[in-house]
Amino acid sequence: MNNIKLPSDVEFYEDIRLLVWRPCGLVNKAAVNKIITVLGELDR
Repeated sequence: MNNIKLPSDVEFYEDIRLLVWRPCGLVNKAAVNKIITVLGELDR
């Protein structure tokens, strides 16, 4: 992994290239934008 600081509700298992997102509370636009940003960073 590129030494990216992941949010506390996100785990990445590099050996199997699996991203696990466990949102707490409501999933709103801000939460979705946060995970999209994380995906973009991992894709680089």
